[in-house]
Amino acid sequence: MNFAAILDSAKERLLETLQLPLLIEFLLLAAAMSVLMIQAFFPLFSRRRMTWIVILSFGFLLVLSLLPIVRVINTESLVNVFGTSYRLDPWTMTFRSFFLLAGLGVCLLALPWVEHQQENAGEYLSLLILAVLAMVLCAGVADFTMLFVTLEFLTITSYVLVGIQRRNPLSLEAGIKYLIVGATASAMMVYGITLIFGMTGTLQFEAIDTFLRAGNAGSPMIKFGLLLVLSGLGFKIAAFPFHWWVPDVYQGAPLPTVALLSTGSKAAGFVLMIRVLHDAFQPMAEFWQPILGLLAAATILYGSLAALTQNNLKRLLGYSSISHSGVMMLGLAAGTIFGQQALIFYLYAYLFGVLLVICPMALWETPSSQHEISEYSGLRDKSPWLAAAMMVGLVSLAGIPPLIGFFGKFLLLIAILEQQLYGLAVILLIGVGASLYYYLRVIRALYFARGDIGSHPVPALHQKVILGALIALTFFFGLCQEPLWRQASAQWLDWFS
Repeated sequence: MNFAAILDSAKERLLETLQLPLLIEFLLLAAAMSVLMIQAFFPLFSRRRMTWIVILSFGFLLVLSLLPIVRVINTESLVNVFGTSYRLDPWTMTFRSFFLLAGLGVCLLALPWVEHQQENAGEYLSLLILAVLAMVLCAGVADFTMLFVTLEFLTITSYVLVGIQRRNPLSLEAGIKYLIVGATASAMMVYGITLIFGMTGTLQFEAIDTFLRAGNAGSPMIKFGLLLVLSGLGFKIAAFPFHWWVPDVYQGAPLPTVALLSTGSKAAGFVLMIRVLHDAFQPMAEFWQPILGLLAAATILYGSLAALTQNNLKRLLGYSSISHSGVMMLGLAAGTIFGQQALIFYLYAYLFGVLLVICPMALWETPSSQHEISEYSGLRDKSPWLAAAMMVGLVSLAGIPPLIGFFGKFLLLIAILEQQLYGLAVILLIGVGASLYYYLRVIRALYFARGDIGSHPVPALHQKVILGALIALTFFFGLCQEPLWRQASAQWLDWFS
């Protein structure tokens, strides 16, 4: 066999490997197990070096997920895995990239936190990878069995990530509260799934859709079961009235975990909600759309009003996260393809905003930090770079142009106005007005207040570069929305139609 034939054979094998349906998922699992093995057999291995290995792994998988050969194989036809429980389609492809980007951002955020940990560093990184794996799996669920398994996989890893600081009473309290509320939500969802199965005789989304289109969309038991399922998913996205856990968990959890819950976990909940509503219960849209509209309005108002009086920055981010969940729900309440595209665009905007706020908090954190807003008074005098990054993130989250957060809210506003949901538009504007107040309170402390900021670490050059890249992306996608809009729509527009 000549050299050219060997190259052709290697190329064919490489292409076959890239086209494995669950290649990204298997590589994530291998990365998580590898980190655990390194921790177990090489206990003196540098925590910093291990974190950079995980960061590079996420970066590699993100690039791999964007390669045409990986993205195109399933865009023309659906590929079912595990029977018909999991499928690869444009929706799965799109959210693979989002969750890997979120994992990369959270790992970069976790770098300073992991360096200061005397224990649990390897376990934390491994659980972080497994949580991202669970999120990726959430994107492709095709029946209620797979939905419950993937959601519990994500929830259980989140429990441990929240309460991993065993010597911190706030972390333990947060983990226990998250566990109790999560178990209650899971029980409600399982009961709802049972009712739906009892009435339809199937757990498959497509089969349920067929059953409802046969004239069974008015069944009271199916409606009640759907409400219970939405309650369980409402816990995951922190929607009112399933938001009880958010402020306490955000205050007690490590900052990287807060970022993961705010971005990736919330996005996974919305993915599952769209899968359920549009793959299985689209014939009942007249029933669930008004309910989602009411929940969105209540969530925006509660989160916005509760955040007004917060003096702890982590709790403020928790309540504002509730408000942002309500804003995202507007895309579902609109009931249109454009609304769902706007929701995905806003998820990216929210991801960049949260990372820009929490990254400086992680770099500025000390063992005695309580994250009161007063602790950041005069930050611009000690570290102008961190203050600028936080300010850009807060301004984007508030929805001020020309940053990406403004256009995310603007697209959602257009989506609900197209459906003549003027009441929801007013609620959205009220939420934006309130967010301007409580975010500007933090900016005022950063730039105009004076305080004893004590001794804090100074960000290194590579950390400044990371913050600079996030700031640039926030401005770039605010001024040029087309790349993200394509990501949010082009991959699955025809399939959803």
